[in-house]
Amino acid sequence: MRKTRSTGDGWRGDGKRIGWCRAFLMIVMLLIIYFSDRPDLRVANPATWVNPPVYRDLTPGYFLDLHSKFYAGYRNWTATEFILHKVGHIVGYSALTYFAYHSVCPEKRRPRWIWAGVALFALIDEIHQSFVAGRDGRLWDVGLDSAVSALMLFVLHRRRLSAGQIRVEGRRPGG
Repeated sequence: MRKTRSTGDGWRGDGKRIGWCRAFLMIVMLLIIYFSDRPDLRVANPATWVNPPVYRDLTPGYFLDLHSKFYAGYRNWTATEFILHKVGHIVGYSALTYFAYHSVCPEKRRPRWIWAGVALFALIDEIHQSFVAGRDGRLWDVGLDSAVSALMLFVLHRRRLSAGQIRVEGRRPGG
């Protein structure tokens, strides 16, 4: 029988749960990349979920031009397709943050670094999406994804704090 070490918050030192969270983290990352790679994606039409990738040529100048679509705001805020796309961002990046948070040993968790990694992934994904025909990467989506990640990290941190799993200076865990 292997010796395991409890970390005090229900995690076992054998890392089984961490391993599963890392596997789900990779699956969520691949799903985000997959859906970003679909040209002319219409969330309400599942037939478009399997469109083969088609790319367009862009130059670095596209991302340096402050008048490009990458920096443009949203239109059609009330359109069903727009709302479904943003719900997809919220669900995807909430899951990404959740699994990123839980795929790190509790003693080594640094929420700022987890947030920075998720925000960097969101930026790279939106740049990638700019190259997909029929899609536009938006810096506003990076902001949305980063805000969702920060909110999810806040909720996860508060949950651990209220459960007495995090020691706060001047407070005993659980008290």
